[in-house]
This record gives sequence, structure tokens and C-alpha cells, in this order.
Amino acid sequence: MKSTAKKWRIILGVIIVLVFSINSILSVVISNIVNTQLEEINNQGKLHITVGKINLNVFVGNLNLKNVSVKSDSLFFDNFKQGNTQKASTSEFMLSDLKIRGFGIYDILVNKKIYARKIIANGLQLNLYKSDKHLNKTISDSNDKKSDSLFIKGINEIDFNSIVFDDFEFRIINAQSADTIFSYKEKECEITGIDLIAHPTIENYFIIDKENLIINFDEQEINTNDGNYKIVLNKIKYEYKTSSLLLANFKMNPTTEKAKLASTYIYNSEVYNFETDIIQLKGFHLDSILRTGIVKLDTVLIENPTIGIYKDQTKPFNLHKRPKFLNQTLKALNQPLHIEKVLIQNGLFSYWEKHEGFNELMTLDITDLNAEISNVTSLKENLTSGSNLTMNIQGKLSKVAPFKLDILMHYNTWNNSFSFKGSVGEANFVHFNPAIFPAAGVKFDDGKLQSMNFTVHGTPAGSNGKMTMLYHNISANFIKEHKKKKTISWIGNTLIVESNPSKRGNLRVAEIEFERVPYKGFGNLLWKSVMSGMVNTINPLGKHEKHKIENEKVSKVKHTKRKHKI
Repeated sequence: MKSTAKKWRIILGVIIVLVFSINSILSVVISNIVNTQLEEINNQGKLHITVGKINLNVFVGNLNLKNVSVKSDSLFFDNFKQGNTQKASTSEFMLSDLKIRGFGIYDILVNKKIYARKIIANGLQLNLYKSDKHLNKTISDSNDKKSDSLFIKGINEIDFNSIVFDDFEFRIINAQSADTIFSYKEKECEITGIDLIAHPTIENYFIIDKENLIINFDEQEINTNDGNYKIVLNKIKYEYKTSSLLLANFKMNPTTEKAKLASTYIYNSEVYNFETDIIQLKGFHLDSILRTGIVKLDTVLIENPTIGIYKDQTKPFNLHKRPKFLNQTLKALNQPLHIEKVLIQNGLFSYWEKHEGFNELMTLDITDLNAEISNVTSLKENLTSGSNLTMNIQGKLSKVAPFKLDILMHYNTWNNSFSFKGSVGEANFVHFNPAIFPAAGVKFDDGKLQSMNFTVHGTPAGSNGKMTMLYHNISANFIKEHKKKKTISWIGNTLIVESNPSKRGNLRVAEIEFERVPYKGFGNLLWKSVMSGMVNTINPLGKHEKHKIENEKVSKVKHTKRKHKI
């Protein structure tokens, strides 16, 4: 009996030793296979791949690779930086730990098949290098069929279920200057739907099949470099099949209360907040973007956004600031970009200003905001083709007055000219008090706006146009000593035009004329242009044309030559 037990102990010990020996032997075999594959890939002259250490557990089907590095070949990267390749971008990545879970060693050695239940990549640093220059013409290349393929010798089939990246960093770097253009660091990302299919004509090469590729980022948080804002997203999802990128529950808010943040600025700089249910990029062709460096999108859809801008006007202006208009910004943009259409649906826009001597903020709200912005481009061929940037906006001003605004900005003009036209519907003037009173010291007691229509042409130097504002029984109080606000100070001791047209049938068509303040932007020019038309309508001395309404016909009878400067 003791002899039998002893025999079994010996047998069991031999089995254990044999098992561990097999695991060690197979670890060496797998290591040799991996190193051979790496040598074959490195000899192709495009990539240089290194692996620090390989650990294998054949019984549970786990393979660990330490300190994995995949970089472009040094000669190729030098040519890439000098612009001697057709590539606009190239990438490299480093991994501290790569874990391949659930593969079968029998399938690898006998069936020449690699299947992995899950791949976990820890400590990923992915660098995308963008080149300012690259070749545009087609170059004959005998290896062209291999350019989008992966070389793996001795394997017939590869199948991955999912890849999870834990603790990763992504950077976009200018290849020429080595400056970091963009960086992003987060905890987790999952990639599913990647298959490697054997090349139909070239042995030992695999085509990356991305037809079912999905990339998911869940619960992301990003802090801006200055620490003033936090960006939070519930989900980022890219689908290759639909060429779409979805950002769900996007929020960008100050890390402190908006007035407190504004108080830390030297100048009266803007404080922003932006929240939206969905941002969807349609026609997001990731392959093309990575290959050419050109970002082309069919549509950017923004649903239910809440947009806020706050300014502390008790702070001084930055007199050296020279903000560019959108068409100027796009023309100067280094990044090749083309967006056919940006759609904003069912939004809310709020603008607040703090003014000296007023407890309440100047507040302008636009509700039911819908907008379509077309032909957003920095591509040289589009900028010189005569195409224009257009913006069509509509909503409710101060929550009550329907308004429309159409903006056209030229790309291919020497003076960056633009035009806009708009209309405001029926409303009581008292609804505009929160937007006008703190800023201009004018408070309406009564009066009914029937309609407002305006047309304006301009350049970054200023604007000219005409406005027809129909209203009746306007009544207002004016602060005579409104510090630093001279906009409508003329009206303090002057009669106003209470109705337009007058009881005698005289219709005032006001001149719009505004000389741009160079350190202020397009929004200020637009608002002050409209205000000049309103002032010239209400002010008896304002510059206007007078028309006579007779039997519902309008005839021009007079043009005043007086000019009022606001």
C-alpha cells in the first residue's frame, strides 16, 4: 500500500515537472516565433518593432508582452519629415504591457490560427505625427499592394474579439517642429470588430478588415491645460461602417463660477460654457484623415445645445487684440479642413455682461435656436473657387420675438467682404430691457415692435446698410449720466420718434453705418450695426430716408443729410 502511494507520488511529480517543462519549452518556442516575426517585419523597412520580454501560460492561454514599441523605420521617418513621401501622417506607439487572453496554443502550432478572446494593452502612448509637406503625385511602387497589409509568416487566420486600452495617452505632433499640437490622456478605450484576413494574392500578408470596427470611450473627463475648464463626455463612439463619430452628453464648463473666473482675467475676456446632448460627425472617414491629413466631413450635427458667454465689462479691453472674422480664420488655418454643413438644432444661446453701476447683468437670450452653416473650408481649391461661407440662423430673441439672420462671407475677395440680412418679428419693447438697459442705460416702458428688416454689406473695417423698423407708441426712460456708455446719450433731452410710420404716413428707412473697433470681433460689429439702424430710426436727427405711404404704396420723398455717429 505504501509502495503504491509512493509510485503515484512519483508519477504526479513527473507530470508536474513535465507540465512546467512543456510550458517553459513552449515559452521559448513562442518567443522564437515572435522574434522571428519581428525580424521579418523590421526587414520590410517601414516599421521597427521591439518587445522587451515575453511570458507564456499555455494552460490558460495567456501571453504577456512587456515594453512593446512600434515605430516608423528611421530612414522612412527622415524622408517623411522632409516631405519625400506621399504620407501626410504617420504614427508610433509604445506599450508597457500587452496581455493576450484566451488563445489556444494548439491552434497556433497545428492549425496556424490565432484567436484571442481579449487583448488588454496597458500604458499605451500613441503619437500621431503630422507633416507640413508631402508628395501629391502618384509614385510607382512595386510594394503598393502591401502598403495597407500586415506581414505575419506561417499563420493562416487571425481573429480578435476585443482590444481594451487601459491608461493611454494620445498626442498629435508636428513632424517638422516636434511641437505637440494636441494631447489627450485617459483611462480606458475598447476596440471591437477588427479582423485580419489573409491577402488573396500575397502569401504571409494579412489585410486589416475594419468593416465592423467600433471604438468606444466611456465616461471621459478632460481638463484644459490652463485648468480653467473641464470637458466631460458620457460616450465617444466611432463606427467605421457608418463613417460616424458620436459624442454623447458633451459638457464644457468652467471649473469655477463664471463671474469668479472672469475676475481673474486682466482684460474683459469671455468665459464660455457649452453643453449638448449629441454631437455627431457624419462622413468621418478615419482612413482618409490618417492617410492624407485632410479632415473632410459631410455634416456636423449638434442637438439641444446650451451655449453661454459671460463678460465682465468693468475690466479693460485688450487694445492690442485683433480678432479675425470666421472667413479670415479659415483662410489662415494650417489644418486642411472641409465641412459641408454644420447643423444646430433646438439650441439655447445666452449672453451676459457685467456693467459698472448695475446690479443686474445685461442678458440676451435666443431660444429655439436653429442654424445651418455651410461650406466651412480651409482647402485652397475651395477658397479660390468663388464658393462662400454661409450661415442661416433663426430663433426667438429675448424668448418672444422671432428672428432670422442670414450671413454670407466671401473667401475669394481681397477685402474679406461679407453681407448679412435679417428680420425681427412682433414683440413688446419691454422684453428687450434686460439686453439694452444695463448696456445703454435705456429702459422701455411701452411700445410695440411690429417688424424689423435690415440689409448690411461690409468688410472687417466697417459696415453700411439700411433698416426698416415698424413700431408704434414707444415710451422710454433714459439715464442721463450713464458712465462710459455714450451709445444713446443724445436722447436724454431729445424727443423721440414715437411711431414709424408716423400718423401722416411718413416711413423712415434708417441708414446703417458703423466703423469697426479693431480690437472687437464680428459679433460686436453685427450688434452695433443693427443698433445704428435702430438709433437712426428713433432719433429725429438720425440719418435716414423718408418715404411716403399712399394707398399702401411707398414712395421716396426725402433723404436727410445729417449724420449721427454712435
